[in-house]
Amino acid sequence: MAEPKTELTTLDLCKMFGVTRTTIYNWRRKGLPYYKLGGNGLSDPTRYELDASVAFAKEIGREPINTIF
Repeated sequence: MAEPKTELTTLDLCKMFGVTRTTIYNWRRKGLPYYKLGGNGLSDPTRYELDASVAFAKEIGREPINTIF
């Protein structure tokens, strides 16, 4: 069995919480921690730390609905 991911993409968070990309962008404006990787313009270089994302979601009253993403 593969190790769980600790570095998540925007799509991973969408699947994890059952929300849209727009919701994730709104969460970022509200304080969801994220960082950018160097990119080539072909993919989203934004990443989120798993523990920090779950902690932020709990602060705003959300729980993951899916742990396999």
